[in-house]
Amino acid sequence: MSERYTPKRDGWPSNPLIYEIYPRSFYDSTGSGEGDLKGITEKLPYVASLGVDAIWVAPFYCSPMEDGGYDISDHLAVDPRFGTLEDFDEMVETAHDLGLKVMIDQVLNHVSSEHPWFQKSVEGEDQYADWFVWRDPKPDGTAPNNWVTIFGRPAWTWSPYRRQYYLHQYAESQPSLNLEHDEVKEQQNEIVRFWAARGIDGFRFDALGSFITDPELKDNPPATEEQRASMQVGLENVFAWQLHEWDMLPQRGQDVARRLRKAAGPEMYMLGEMNSLIRGVELCELHSGEEKMDACYGVEFSAGGISSKNIAKVLKERQMDNAYAFCFGCHDTPRIVTAQGDGSIGDAKFLGLVAAAMPGPWILWQGDELGLPQADLTRNEIIDLYDRFFYPVHPGRDGTRVPMPWDDDKTHHGFTEGTPWLSMVRRAGIPVQQQEDDPVSALSFFRRLIEFRKRPALRGSGCTVVKATDQVLILRRSGEKDGVKESMLCVFNFGPGEFETPIDRVPDIASGPVTGNLPARTGAIWIEED
Repeated sequence: MSERYTPKRDGWPSNPLIYEIYPRSFYDSTGSGEGDLKGITEKLPYVASLGVDAIWVAPFYCSPMEDGGYDISDHLAVDPRFGTLEDFDEMVETAHDLGLKVMIDQVLNHVSSEHPWFQKSVEGEDQYADWFVWRDPKPDGTAPNNWVTIFGRPAWTWSPYRRQYYLHQYAESQPSLNLEHDEVKEQQNEIVRFWAARGIDGFRFDALGSFITDPELKDNPPATEEQRASMQVGLENVFAWQLHEWDMLPQRGQDVARRLRKAAGPEMYMLGEMNSLIRGVELCELHSGEEKMDACYGVEFSAGGISSKNIAKVLKERQMDNAYAFCFGCHDTPRIVTAQGDGSIGDAKFLGLVAAAMPGPWILWQGDELGLPQADLTRNEIIDLYDRFFYPVHPGRDGTRVPMPWDDDKTHHGFTEGTPWLSMVRRAGIPVQQQEDDPVSALSFFRRLIEFRKRPALRGSGCTVVKATDQVLILRRSGEKDGVKESMLCVFNFGPGEFETPIDRVPDIASGPVTGNLPARTGAIWIEED
């Protein structure tokens, strides 16, 4: 590894385990059918019982919810559907009492088209006229260039009032902010300072790699066949047919990262999302460092797959300790046990063990500790704009956001006494209450696994790829804590057949029974003896 490193923030452990909570789908305390901040507070003892270090709370701000809350109309207010600022403060206090750090989402690439800033910009009000990316049409009235959005639509929408086009890299209801504008920068700094002052411990920054675009608006070139295969989306999405050379300049995002660090302060743990599969690991590290993000995560596994060779590729590309966060699943990706496995509890344990053995921060998506599969929703049950446009080709984001099942003995799996905002009829999988006392459940395994991950070798950054084939991945992990050095051998059998174990004794932890050779789709870790 390089001598460059990301320093540990005071109070944060090395390579923290961060549990993502999607408020709307976590727990409903009011019977409205939607989760809320009080619901999170009520269920925090469960989260703390997992042994995680921190929670990442997805957006709870005022929003028309056209993009699941990532279209914000007021960054400084809690949407009434989720509660109040007092509810937020109570959640933070309760989390801290339970030993949990609190991170919250910040969405600064764009706002909702209902945001007052955009409304005033549309009207041409002098102060806000250039807060967004406006451009005149070509002489024939068409859009300024050929850019397309991650949502698979043209990246420009016409405003009859201004007689100009505005840029949006996502939905047309999410106009892109002009991140070169000094007043926009200062407003964003104020947003970060506002939430930092409420006692949180960190931020997750959405779409960090999309913040800056080419001011000359050059057309994107077509992607080669090889480049198309390296995109974070499939060929059903025209976004994959362009090489995004000019609409997203992620290298320039380093300046934004430095500015946000200065606004947040040196104690905040800061995590960035990089949504480029091309040079993804390198971009994560470029945006990380003492005066930037603490770590970033990308789409290497959601788009590239959780396989022996892909994991080895990512590990070999890493140059900075602690700067690349491992995210196998989140609110934007299909449930990993369905998308990357066979849907079984055994595969949920296997993929969990693989994630826990990685040498960096670990992001755990709510419900993955239960082995929840992707919900099979019909088109009429889908709300998400992206899902509806690509249905049934894309597995969908609503399918992973279906509310948490807490107890099968209660209405709607114990999530709500009202009508869930997304159908839970097709929610397969065993709820929390039914897994609590089952020693072989996914939940019981994840609790043991998370405790095991706190050992020096897995908290450390030392990692060597010993072997990587289509069938097997072997890693040697090493670390030191309180003067105690430790190394482990991690063996993962991705193949269909058995693999001869390299150590002739029972592993210290395994995703399934290991009585001789390592069975298919099974992982095992041995603490190496001196």
